[in-house]
Order: sequence, then structure tokens, then C-alpha cells
Amino acid sequence: MWKTACIITLACLAPTAAAAGEWSTRTAGGMDTRLYLPDAAGAVGSGRSLLVLLHGCTQANDAFVRRGNLEPAAEAWGMVVAAPQVPNGGVVLGCWDYYGANHSRTTRHSPYLLDLVRDLLADGSLGIDPNQVYIAGLSSGAGEAVVMGCLAPDVFAGVGVNAGPAVGTSQQQAGLVGTTAAAAETVCRQLAGAAEADLASQVASIITGTADYVVAQGYATVNAEMYASLASAPDASDLDVTTLEGYQPAGQGRVWSDAEGARVSRIVVQGMGHAFPAGSGSGFEVEFIASRGPAWPAYLARFFAEHNPRIAAGPAPDAGVPEDAGPIADAGMAADGGTPAPDAGTPQDAGTPAPDAGIPPDGGSDADAGASVDGVADAGLAPAAGGCRGAGAPGAWAWVLVLGVVLFRRR
Repeated sequence: MWKTACIITLACLAPTAAAAGEWSTRTAGGMDTRLYLPDAAGAVGSGRSLLVLLHGCTQANDAFVRRGNLEPAAEAWGMVVAAPQVPNGGVVLGCWDYYGANHSRTTRHSPYLLDLVRDLLADGSLGIDPNQVYIAGLSSGAGEAVVMGCLAPDVFAGVGVNAGPAVGTSQQQAGLVGTTAAAAETVCRQLAGAAEADLASQVASIITGTADYVVAQGYATVNAEMYASLASAPDASDLDVTTLEGYQPAGQGRVWSDAEGARVSRIVVQGMGHAFPAGSGSGFEVEFIASRGPAWPAYLARFFAEHNPRIAAGPAPDAGVPEDAGPIADAGMAADGGTPAPDAGTPQDAGTPAPDAGIPPDGGSDADAGASVDGVADAGLAPAAGGCRGAGAPGAWAWVLVLGVVLFRRR
């Protein structure tokens, strides 16, 4: 049996029924949440699927509403999309608390997300199949998605990791790979506790860009190999990225399969920076969202629906409040270091790489495609103004890096 536990508005909105085929706003899991309810019924299984989508640092959940290109995928596959705003402003400047390995179902941001799933499953008007609950995110949101997939594999049948670090890593390890697939797998299994067996039936999609100089691109391989090992999917084959939905998709892909089919995919998007791959058309990367390239929402919805082994698994468990498995040791990973630093989060264009020190957040103008940032400390570097840091203030040399970014940003 399953066990489950801001753009900030001026007032907390009470739950309201979402109009079919439209975005609405409700409070779910104690968080301000943007919710899309498609007209379409579920394409597979016994109801609609649910995708919980987590933003990055200094990004708002509304960015996915404005630019995420989620609606076509939601309608095609009968997928409810829930994009919560991180509670209480996040650990620093809107960052999800994925740092380190000291997580449990009842600490940090975990209970909010488990309560969100419980609240949405309890709403019969949404018609969600509990065997088709997925979680994905960008940057710190991706790091949190991995944590939640490890903590509650009985709840989350699939995980999407967009430019995210590996589980168990610290604030100093965003810009430089600081773990291995084997070490990350050890942490993930420890976090799962009594639900460890459910890790074997998760599916996962990992995506990053060749111009991401904020979160180390090598984490895409670490995460993919971790999930392939958890799923016992040893067979790897190439994926032709140019055949995916989107706008001029290009890059490299890899799929890991078991005897039943594909279980894990990794896509490296040519020219994309630290951004969510919407694949909606030509244009710059704005609000951490890339319009050019593959449409990851469409790919994610299809991949989960077609390869989730739980869809025909019989009666779905309930969405009760999870019991706390207790925090775990760091399993050799870097310590959490107190208040976590934010994740990496500066969208890059396809031009000259930006430094890893973080740059000030953008005001949201579409004209300035390179200015929108997710703000984070990379590999121990102090973030710039508008970036995130667990403690202390950036040194003088960091401000020099910031000035360099401002002067030489490309768009």
C-alpha cells in the first residue's frame, strides 16, 4: 500500500475545480500550484496521468504556463500537470531543497510534495490514475524530483531530470560532477527504505544541453546510469533526437532497456543552455525555457505512458500520509553544510559559455533572452547578486565574474 504524507500571490487561494483544457490556480500540499486539466481522458491505464513539474531557482512556476508548451502533450496523453511554487520562498531565492542525502518523507520539502499528490488524487474531478504519477523538474527542481523519486518510489512511477545534479550531492558540486552512478544509487536505495523494491519499476528521462555551463553536463550520464542500474536495464541503444517532436531538434540520445522495453532515456540537446526544452518554435531562451529543440513535454508524456510497467499493475494503492523512514547517512557524499546553497540555474544561449558563478536574475523581459537566471553556487564558487548561497557573502573576485557576465552576455 502506498503511503504519502511561490510566484507568491497576495492571498492564499482556496481549491477550485480546474476548467477542462485550461490552467487554474489552487492550493495543493500547502503550495500555490498552477494546474492544467486536459479535456482528454487518460490515454492508457485507468485514468489520467499526473505530472508534478518543479521550477528552478529564481524561476516561477508560471514560466511553465507561459512558455512550457505543456498543453499539447497534456491533451494528447490525458495528462494533468501540477506546477507548484516552492513553499516559503525556497531555501534561498526560490530553490528546492535537494541538497545532501539527509532526507526523509516528513522533512524539508518532501512532505509538501507528497501532500500535493495526496490532495490531487483525492480530487475525483481530476480522474488521476495513481499508477501514473510522475515528477520532473529543472535544475534544483530536477534535483528535488530525483530526491522524491528515491524517497517515494511507491508514489512516483517516473522521474524527469532536466539539467539536474545527482542525489546526495552538495551545494559545492553543481558545476562539477561530485559523485558516481554507483554512489548515487546507494543513496537512492537508502532513501527508499521499505519502498526500495519499487525503484525497479520506475522509468526515467534525463535531458541536458551542450551549452549548459551551470549544472555539469556529466550529471546526465550519472543519473541515466543510476536509473538504468535501479531498473536492471542493461541494454543501451542510440536515440535519433532529430526524429523527436519540437522545433529543429538536434543532439544525441541514448535509451536503456530491459526485456520488456525502454526504461531510461538520456538526451543531450545540441546548443541548449541551462533551460527547460519546450520545443515550441524559434526564439531565444527566456525564463529558463528554450523554444528551439525537442519538445520534452511531448517526449516525456509519451515515454512515461508507453513504458511505465505499473499501468497494468492492478488496483492502485491509496495516497495516505507516509510514515517517516528517518534521515539517512550521507553515504560518502558531501555533507549538507547547514543551510543549502541554491542550485544552478542560469539559462544559456548557444553561444559563448557563461561562467559558473551565477548571474543576477532577469526581470522577465522577452527581449533580453540571456538575462533570465536561476542563480546558484557552482563547484564552490560564490554566486553573484541574485544568486544563491547557503552562508556568507561572495568575495570580491566573484563580483568581478558577475561584471564579466553582465558585460558579455550574448542575448
